[in-house]
Amino acid sequence: MRIHYLQHVPFEDLGMMAPVLVTGGHQLSKTQFFKSCTLPSVNDFDCLIVMGGPMGANDEPSYPWLYEEKKLIEQAVRHKKNILGICLGA
Repeated sequence: MRIHYLQHVPFEDLGMMAPVLVTGGHQLSKTQFFKSCTLPSVNDFDCLIVMGGPMGANDEPSYPWLYEEKKLIEQAVRHKKNILGICLGA
């Protein structure tokens, strides 16, 4: 399975999920908003994991990438992708 995860801050990564997923044969890709705001197409992944962070879901003025991130999540829902939301991602 192709799994893409959205990481908002350096200290909120996949943690112990990463080695388990890789060992299980899954392909991982990521968007790290603190480095870049390049988002994949909804067709580029089978599962989306949205990690946490100190920002709130409605903090677009301070974190303008939240708008595009929420659009991607909405597309993932419409395309019936598997989604795991953790903290902010929930």
